[in-house]
Amino acid sequence: MSRPVALMAACAAALMAVWPAGCSDPSADLNSPDSDVCREALRECAKSDADGVVERVAEVVAHDDTMVAVEAVRTLGSMRTARAVEILGEVASGGRDKRNAIRQEAVIQLGRQQEPEVLEALRKVVKVDPDPRVRAAAVTSIAWQRSLKDVPLLVEVAETETDRVVQARAVRAVEQLISLRFGYDPASSAEERKKAIGRMRRKALTAARAVYEWRERRRQRQ
Repeated sequence: MSRPVALMAACAAALMAVWPAGCSDPSADLNSPDSDVCREALRECAKSDADGVVERVAEVVAHDDTMVAVEAVRTLGSMRTARAVEILGEVASGGRDKRNAIRQEAVIQLGRQQEPEVLEALRKVVKVDPDPRVRAAAVTSIAWQRSLKDVPLLVEVAETETDRVVQARAVRAVEQLISLRFGYDPASSAEERKKAIGRMRRKALTAARAVYEWRERRRQRQ
């Protein structure tokens, strides 16, 4: 095989390793003024984990069209690379965009990841984000991580949260993590909700430690 032919074959193989067969660079249309074209390009980008594509998708998070920006966040969630997860954390904290819908989607996508830094980003959001919908999403995403170490945080959220939806999600997350119920009814009076959360405070931390130790013993036997 001649050198030019060999070079062309090597280039073709490299492209096939990055993009699906028969496709060009999926990020080529991300600058299109047509939102539909841009969203389609994002869906194609979701099939790639190339560093350059991740960075190009990250730029679209600031798009004026909120639907396009949300699609960009979803695309980052599909990429499952360390850099994509890092960017999701930046978006969730408001470091790349201040829109509530964008932060909320980033929190949801973080909850679907299994990287170590995910929980730290979610903990920060649930403590300081000004929008209750974003905080509620963060509570749910923490629950998805199945982290018993976060039971104290979730109990604290239930005790101090002023938004009833966020409070209810925090209680539900604790109940799911330790497989106990505390009689909390989000439709009940403030006094009844407070009593249920008090019961949770008294039992949840001890139960979480017991479940954690049981899991560790089971893991060591395997």
